[in-house]
Parts: sequence; C-alpha cells; structure tokens
Amino acid sequence: MDSLKYIEYQQPKQRPSLVRRRSRSRTAAIPRYSYLPRKRVVSELLIGDLVDFCDNKFEKCSDCTGCNHPSGKCSGACSDCLHEIQYHRSGKRENYDCRNMLRYYACHTIWKRCSEILYALETLNLKKYRTFDILSIGCGAAPDLMAFDQFKQGKPIRYHGIDIESKWDEIHDFISEKSGSIRNIDVRFENRDIYDIMDSQKWLPLPYNVIILQYMIAGHIYDGRADKIDFMFDKIIEKFVAMKPHDTPLLLIINDIDHKSWICDYYNLFIKKLRKCGFEFTASKRHFEEREDGMNAGSKLYKVRTNRFLADIPKGHREKYNANAPCSASQLIIEVA
Repeated sequence: MDSLKYIEYQQPKQRPSLVRRRSRSRTAAIPRYSYLPRKRVVSELLIGDLVDFCDNKFEKCSDCTGCNHPSGKCSGACSDCLHEIQYHRSGKRENYDCRNMLRYYACHTIWKRCSEILYALETLNLKKYRTFDILSIGCGAAPDLMAFDQFKQGKPIRYHGIDIESKWDEIHDFISEKSGSIRNIDVRFENRDIYDIMDSQKWLPLPYNVIILQYMIAGHIYDGRADKIDFMFDKIIEKFVAMKPHDTPLLLIINDIDHKSWICDYYNLFIKKLRKCGFEFTASKRHFEEREDGMNAGSKLYKVRTNRFLADIPKGHREKYNANAPCSASQLIIEVA
C-alpha cells in the first residue's frame, strides 16, 4: 500500500478534439447551451446510419401487432412506455422488451448519450492507445461505439457490447453489419446478463483496454439490485484491470445519472477499491449540470452541456423523438497505467 500512486486527473495540454476551436475571447463568450460545430457531419457517421434505420422501421404503437404491454392497454406513445420503465410505475411496462419502443428509444437518446461520451473522450490523450478494445456493459444502442467511431483516427476498434435485453437484436445486427462492411470495426454483441457471464468459468475473449458502463448503477438501483454493484466492481477489477495488456493504459468510463448521493457514492467506492488494490491510476469526476453549493464532491463541471448533434438532427426528427436534449450525466473517468 505504501507504493500506491493515486493521481487526480489533470487535463492534458494537447488532446484530439471533434470541436473546431475558436479564439479564447470568443470561446469565453459561448453560452452553456450553444452549439459547438463538429468536424464531421452526421451523414458520414455510424450514428446517422443507425437513426435512419430505426426511423424507417419505427411505427406508432397503434399500428403494432401483438402488443405486449402488461396492462393490455398501451397508450400508443413510446415515450409513455419509457417513462413507465424509468420511473417504475406500478402495473405498467417494466422492461425494454418491445422492439418498436427500442427503435424510438434509440432515436430519442443516442444523440445525447453519444455526446456525453464524446465530452469524456475529449478530456483524454488518446494517442497513448494503439487500438481500442472496448467492453461496453449495458450497451443498449451502443452510443459509446458511435463516439469512438469519431475518435478512432485510423486505429483499429474491437467492440464487445453486452446488454440483458434480447429485443436489441435487430439494432445490434444492423450496427454489426454497418460497422464491419463500411468502417472496418469488429463488433460483437451478447444479449446476456453480465452476472451470468461473470459467474461462468469462461470469461470474455479479449484483454480489453476500454471498459464502459452506461447507466448501469442507476439501473441496478431502480431494479432492486444495488447489492450487486459491489460485486460487479470487484469483478471488473479482478478480470479486466488486473489482466489489462501491459503495453497500453486501461480506460474506464462510468456514465450515469447525476445524483448527489446514489451515484457519486459508488464512484468513490470504485476509486477506493482501486486504491486498496495498489493500482497506479488517474481519476476524474465530471458533470454537466450546475449543482448546489457544496455538492460538487470533487467533480468538475463541463463548460457546456450542449448536445453535440443539435444542429444536425433534422427538425422533424427532433420533434418526433424529442431528440435534442442537452447532456445531463455524471461521469467517472479512470485511466490505469
């Protein structure tokens, strides 16, 4: 323990960026909700292909056949079902088990969640990584992959996404096909509970150097599985951090809701576990929305929280899917040397 080297993260002087930087004086005048232009347009990106696919497949629930809403009385609005799941309304939909709703969900959230990961990646010096071997736990529609698609700079990407819900299969198949045929990204998805994999003798096939948890902590809390988070952290450290390749850092990003105690306490728990194991690492906590005085808890506020795709999302699409929400997550960003 005496040899432990724990370093609070400091922003690198040089970093890859998707943002066209403006002069200092003009940057200082940018309001927190302004649009920051990107170097590449949506039509060139995997995220654009995916939302086009989901939009073309999407039908209003009133036109669906074999609706599986547990009440037998679906409102016809996928936004209602999403609220029922997210707020655990009694007797309502509990799981992401409707493909049509997942098409809506992807179009609704992927812009924001991809933007959140983009902001995190911009705080890092990714030149240290020769490849990106990514394990995404709770991957959903893979917004983290969409972010790395913009940052890869010609580097190979291997992506392994795990999500418990099998109804993602249609979207996962499309992402896999597009990634392999056009972008030369090796993509693999598994629709399994991460704990089934953790409990099995055979672990995952790659030594990963990027681990991403997307809204997994909040999901555990809402689903009554908070007692498993401690075990999940232990397994991530045992199976990934301790076994990381020697020639690359290991990057871990936890992207989750911004809650002053629920989530931030778990960030501190993960840091504590790494320190106890004696790993050399840097750690940074970030958030997008202003907090009350005394509630930052060592977390740094991003200067802007703009949805990076705000100006690119077609107006009809923004209205149809309410797709232009600004970033609102909290993040723990760790690099293990």
